[in-house]
Amino acid sequence: EAKREGDEWYDETSGVWAKVAANIECKLLTLMAIPVAITGLIQMAFTLLTLIYVGGISERALAVTGLGTMFYNVTGLSVVLGFTGGLDTFASQFYGAGQYRLVGVAFQRTLVVCTIITLPIYVLWTRTAMVLAAFDIDDDLCQDVQRFVLLLAFHLAPMYVFECTRKWLQCQGLVRPAMFTSAAAVPAHLLCLHILVTMDVLGIGFYGAAVALSLSGFWLAGFLLVYVWYTGIWEKCWVVEEGTWHGWTWECTQHIPEFLKIAFPTAGSVVLEWVCFEIVTLFSAQLGETEVAAQTVLFNTTACIYVFGLGVAIGACTRVGNALGASRPVSAKRSAYVALLMSVVLSGGIALLLNYFKVEWVYLYTNDAGVMAAATLVVPIQASFTVFDCANGVLAGILRGVGKPSVGLVVCLCSYWIFGVPMGLYMCFSRNLGLSGLWYGLASGSITCACVQMGYISAIDWEALAQQADDRVKVHAEAESSRELDRSMCSSRRSLGAG
Repeated sequence: EAKREGDEWYDETSGVWAKVAANIECKLLTLMAIPVAITGLIQMAFTLLTLIYVGGISERALAVTGLGTMFYNVTGLSVVLGFTGGLDTFASQFYGAGQYRLVGVAFQRTLVVCTIITLPIYVLWTRTAMVLAAFDIDDDLCQDVQRFVLLLAFHLAPMYVFECTRKWLQCQGLVRPAMFTSAAAVPAHLLCLHILVTMDVLGIGFYGAAVALSLSGFWLAGFLLVYVWYTGIWEKCWVVEEGTWHGWTWECTQHIPEFLKIAFPTAGSVVLEWVCFEIVTLFSAQLGETEVAAQTVLFNTTACIYVFGLGVAIGACTRVGNALGASRPVSAKRSAYVALLMSVVLSGGIALLLNYFKVEWVYLYTNDAGVMAAATLVVPIQASFTVFDCANGVLAGILRGVGKPSVGLVVCLCSYWIFGVPMGLYMCFSRNLGLSGLWYGLASGSITCACVQMGYISAIDWEALAQQADDRVKVHAEAESSRELDRSMCSSRRSLGAG
């Protein structure tokens, strides 16, 4: 009876019972999530190590580095990382459908789009001082930050190459290469920091940190590309003897409008969320130095925890996209719900531990009594926020996997910017709740976002999504077949002419 065809959790394509299939899915997601989470933590270490080196120079150097990296992240890195999200949808569905060559074409298309997108970003960075001056920041500080950002600008191109390559491998279930190569890049970054900051061989002081960060992007991208070339994984998938890379092709310049329909909402969601946290940090500065320090502790803690949810989110995106591309809607639905359950259990456990050991955790960052009191007061709110924030990450990954990131953009905009942030400002300043008020707003926005996205996903027609994925694959596959036919005819004509 449990195996009847009418049971929505019975997968005709695999013939596996629901409970067994869910256990297998959980193991597969775990195998993907752990390396992704480790990679995320390693990438966070690059900025953390840089701040540690710069912090020993002067407060001014630390302020410029902190503000410079924040401006770079919000106006540049978040944008291109968001656009690489379009690759999640197309590559995972193409791979699931067995259209391996199209996976490589989608990879190339993402690189082309990211290259175009970076051009206006570089222009904006030449006006960094002017933008920061609008926030009543000291003119000298604005100029110093602009110099730092312009040196850091070289970090952007290799980072989107790294991200595109990582996502290209992820859609094939290959998540360890990025972890290995990221770990290998850490010693190289430490060496650069020692040479450029401590020894100051260039004679530019703390600006050497920007150069070191820029070089870290080249280490990440370079090591990963060398790994791909050396191991030969570009020549064949791990499940078939056919590779996903067949050389550069002008085909990557086609279907860009369709790609942007997916990439734009993804980028918008990423930017809105990043800016939301930076806005909260800026407003916390109006409460005093103690609150700013406490916010720094809370923000870094949230970022560390979110990395674990991000691992599950990327696994969910890949598994859901692969299943829909292979026309297995039941498997896609199972992957989505198992991933969401894993996220809630994982983040819930971390939140409980964080709340229980909140004093000990905050003490790892600082022993200042005022900062500890301010931070520990907010930790219970932050812990609740963390559960829903990780769930939102997984829900966003599911929406990318099914090709509906525009839903996430609208929900994110309404939940955080129309509801959460205004409520946080009201609770902070009008109700005099201080930093707790700001986090009440963030938590309210996160809860609203999670509930709405969950409601949408629970109501979607998975059969229809599988059909949409099939149509998307057919459009690209038919275009490829047409071009192959044209090339064959041209070759035949040349042969006849030669004869």
